[in-house]
Amino acid sequence: MERVTDAEIEALCEAMDDQRAEIREALAEDLGGKPEDDDAEAHRNDRAGEPVADGGDH
Repeated sequence: MERVTDAEIEALCEAMDDQRAEIREALAEDLGGKPEDDDAEAHRNDRAGEPVADGGDH
């Protein structure tokens, strides 16, 4: 089995970014709204400072 090159990984990442944009556009068209409304990374960044439940007893 051959190792994957850095160039191949970079090309794959770019293809995934393109596909992600296409999916957001399709969701916006199907569900209404704008493509940027369905941006999981932005959502995670907005919530980055929020506390996380530890699963312990209350």
